[in-house]
Amino acid sequence: MPVSIICRAKFGYPALPASHLAVAVREDSSLRFPGQPAVDIATVYLGLRDDEETLRWLETGVKQRNLRLLTVPPDRRFHWLSTHARLQAILQQMGLQTAATTA
Repeated sequence: MPVSIICRAKFGYPALPASHLAVAVREDSSLRFPGQPAVDIATVYLGLRDDEETLRWLETGVKQRNLRLLTVPPDRRFHWLSTHARLQAILQQMGLQTAATTA
C-alpha cells in the first residue's frame, strides 16, 4: 500500500485514502492488494479512526496467521482500541494478550 495513503489518513485527509481503499478492497469479497498484509490495511483504517474496519482487517490477519500482528501490541497508534473486546480477543487468539498489557 502506498505510504501516501497511510500518511494522508494519519493526518486527517480521509477522502483520498477511503477512495483508494474502496477501489482496492471490495466490501463483498476478500479481495486485497496482492501480497498486502491485512495488518497494513488495518493500519490505514486505524488512521481513519474507523474501528470497525480496523478490527475486521486485524481479524483477517489472524485468519492468515499474519506475523505482522506481533507489531500491534507495542504500536501506540492502536492504544485507543486497547479496551475494545474484539481487539482483546484478537490478541488472545494470537497469544499476545500479555504483550499488550506490558507494552
